[in-house]
Amino acid sequence: MYVKLEGLDPAGAPLKLLWQVLAGDNHGPYIPCAPAIALTHKIAAGAPPPPGAMPCMGLLTLDEILDALQGLRVREVAPPTSLR
Repeated sequence: MYVKLEGLDPAGAPLKLLWQVLAGDNHGPYIPCAPAIALTHKIAAGAPPPPGAMPCMGLLTLDEILDALQGLRVREVAPPTSLR
């Protein structure tokens, strides 16, 4: 899976960012479940989100999401930080 973002940096210059994750042994279908697993772990550890409806942005870090995939053949690929 890869995510490519294109837009402007804070100074207004064009910026392209790329993030990739690779899965082996047919573990790719677990990737979309990782945020739900990570949030469940966070709640079970005593850190529930605030009550009420809200967007999910900011509830989890990327590391928390990737940690939910420990033990599976899933790894983040470190791309260049920016592609101009």
